[in-house]
Amino acid sequence: MPSGAIWRSSIRRTSAVFSSSAGLVAALVLLAGPAAAQQRAVVSGRIVRTVPGDTVPAPGVRVVLHRIGQTVQGAIDSLRTPADGRFRFGLVRDTAALYLVSARYGGIEYFSDPISLDSTATPPALTLLVADTSSTVPVDLAGRYLVIGAPDPQRHRTMVDLFVLRNPGTVTRVARDSMTPLWSAVLPAGATSHRVAETGSEVSAQAVQFRGDTMLVFAPLSPGLKQLLVEHLFPAALSQVSVPLGEGAAQLQVVTEEPGVIVTGAGMRRAESQVIDDRPLARWVGQGGRGGALELSFPGPGRNETPMVVALVALMAGGLVAGAWLGFRRRLAGGPTRR
Repeated sequence: MPSGAIWRSSIRRTSAVFSSSAGLVAALVLLAGPAAAQQRAVVSGRIVRTVPGDTVPAPGVRVVLHRIGQTVQGAIDSLRTPADGRFRFGLVRDTAALYLVSARYGGIEYFSDPISLDSTATPPALTLLVADTSSTVPVDLAGRYLVIGAPDPQRHRTMVDLFVLRNPGTVTRVARDSMTPLWSAVLPAGATSHRVAETGSEVSAQAVQFRGDTMLVFAPLSPGLKQLLVEHLFPAALSQVSVPLGEGAAQLQVVTEEPGVIVTGAGMRRAESQVIDDRPLARWVGQGGRGGALELSFPGPGRNETPMVVALVALMAGGLVAGAWLGFRRRLAGGPTRR
């Protein structure tokens, strides 16, 4: 994934973390729309299983159609796929709702992207990938993106940490057992708290544990990329923070709101600033090698100001809707989100 696209995606997703009203905004955007129409609609597609260099139909898979409406959410129909892996659901079109399809394979629940029926057209047939599982497929870090806010009125500084986990194989990586994580990372020391962001993370908080400064990930990781968004809270009086890079990352990027922050280590270099709401956000880019660290130096105890990143929420309606449906998806799955 290109660095620019990752950066724009990380800004969209991380902005919601800084706004207490983000959930409300997402709900309002999600629920806005015309009253439900009563035309019939069709949701169709195919379930395929990944194999080296190709995909093959997945027969006998239970497929469920879910509806996310203004007042009611839940499963509305289900079937098992025939030999060709195809499925087809007929339903009453609700233009004020979103729909999604899930398929359970090998003990893992896989979900489609949300489907909107806001016109009389039939949505395109979708393809949902499922995979066999393995506890030995390697997982690496395709990218890591840090967004650091200015001190808030409570004298805290928030760091949003976006990990882009990559499963380069053709099978879903699962943990060996309930006690052994499939991936872990050492987090910056000195934080008063760490937590998985409620909005924007593609890994459920239920599948992540924090033990001191170490984060343990137990969620299954399907082939491809998955974003894990973590929020760290630091005292504003802290003048330096070291961010261990562990096994390293193919791409690194640091964005700071507060003027005067200095970023060193991992070959980081200044990049063009990102201007939001007529104010520049300083950026550094680089590549993290094994065992390295980023060193962040802050200008004194920091000023008592409201972080400007709250203003980003107004620009991120699409990202907020995505966060809202991810929350619905977790509830429908009844546990950690798997995709």
